[in-house]
Amino acid sequence: VTRQAGPATAHRVPVDLTFALITGPSIQLGAVRLEGLRRTRPAVVRRRIPLTPGEPLDRLQVDEGRFRLNRLGVFDQVESRFEEAAPGTRDVVYELREGRHTDVSLLLGFNSYEWLRGGFELEQYHLWGAAHRARLLALQSFKSSSADFRYTLPELLGRDLDVYVNPSGLRREEISFTREEYGVGIGGQRYVPALRSDLGLRYDYQFLNASDAPVAGRPGPSQAEVAAWILDW
Repeated sequence: VTRQAGPATAHRVPVDLTFALITGPSIQLGAVRLEGLRRTRPAVVRRRIPLTPGEPLDRLQVDEGRFRLNRLGVFDQVESRFEEAAPGTRDVVYELREGRHTDVSLLLGFNSYEWLRGGFELEQYHLWGAAHRARLLALQSFKSSSADFRYTLPELLGRDLDVYVNPSGLRREEISFTREEYGVGIGGQRYVPALRSDLGLRYDYQFLNASDAPVAGRPGPSQAEVAAWILDW
């Protein structure tokens, strides 16, 4: 950096700056190697690494690959390093540590109407070695039985766009009738970096039934089919 002062005034001292940038040698990308995979399919990982061997090495693209692998939710740790393969060529090595694949939680509660409630939540994070996720929530009480299942396929329709299917069911003894709700939903969820949030849109279709309901006056429908679009943030 060289400096050259211009004519000074009462309140300003102009300075001209000249920067000389000396670039280093051009570095090409060699191979992309993966370490630490046990159950994960290599193709699942490589689809999320935006690197092409033989092109100029871009450190930002290397970090982008780390970010996308972290968002899969199946790795406890994702690190990267560079190794010299030949003069002017560097290999990129991703060090991956797979996390726990199954998580089970037991649930217990009490309220004044249903009395004692119990159940479990089972989550699997890495089905088929393809980062598919499944969640099953089952609850039983003295008045109701319910189950909710969700199966998620990551980036099925595009980058950061997950697709999921969500069947559910409920049978509950109300004070004067028995309520039954069975349905399924299908939707998509996308991570929006600008909002640092997940945005989702799903379509739900349900069969509703109210059996053993006392009807006063003109009877109404005891069964119905209901559909809805639901936006999640």
